[in-house]
Amino acid sequence: MLQAANGTPIKTAGYKILLFSLPNFPQTFTWKFLVADVNQAIIGADFLSHHQNKIFQFQWIYKPKIK
Repeated sequence: MLQAANGTPIKTAGYKILLFSLPNFPQTFTWKFLVADVNQAIIGADFLSHHQNKIFQFQWIYKPKIK
């Protein structure tokens, strides 16, 4: 069972495989997401851990201009 940080149970409805992209990122990703009854979607630590080399390499190369 999935639960919030405060211990409240979160209803889930299985998994869904999605193809998606991140803003300003040149690559698309395919990932198996857990579908849950939440107000805002999050990218989990499992995704970040799996793709850390691609993401951190891009952050190092792509340095956005800060105004």
